[in-house]
This record gives sequence, C-alpha cells and structure tokens, in this order.
Amino acid sequence: MRTNSEAILAVTLPADTIFEPSRDVAISSSIHTSKDTHIEFVTYGLKGDVMSLIFTLIVGDGTRITRPLKLLGKILRHPLKFFRTLLPFGWAAARWCSW
Repeated sequence: MRTNSEAILAVTLPADTIFEPSRDVAISSSIHTSKDTHIEFVTYGLKGDVMSLIFTLIVGDGTRITRPLKLLGKILRHPLKFFRTLLPFGWAAARWCSW
C-alpha cells in the first residue's frame, strides 16, 4: 500500500517460528538506511488481523495499465496466496502463514 510518499509492506513469518512479534511493543525498532528511507518494525498485536486487508500480492514496476495486468497474472499463478490475503483471521499471529 502506498500513502503520501510512504510504502507499507507486510512480512509474515513461517508458522513454525519461535519468534512472536505480536507480543512485542508496537514500534520496537527503527533504522535509516538512506536519507530517503526509514524502516520501522511495527506490530499490531494479536487483534490486528484487520490490517491484512490493506495488503495484497506485490508486483514489479509498470504503468497504470500494465501493473494491474501483472497483478491479475500473479493472482492467476498464485490463487492460494491471493485467497489468503482476503482472509484476515490469524494474520496478526502469523500462525498459518507459510509463504
């Protein structure tokens, strides 16, 4: 998702990980990798499942016409991954994510 010059990306953890970020402080770390890039590790807690609804599969560069077509192609190639983005249940706990 992109808002006022800000890109928000989601990284999910494998189901068998021992790391549980949903139990951490909301914003626990931050790094400036360049003068234009600021990365923060943000968690939304176990009740943050609804946040998953602003995310979808990621595609590369393109125009207003080619990027939606790339997204459609990715959805057709990975329908299960796309279907999981539509179901917010358990997303914050990352218990079922294996992709």
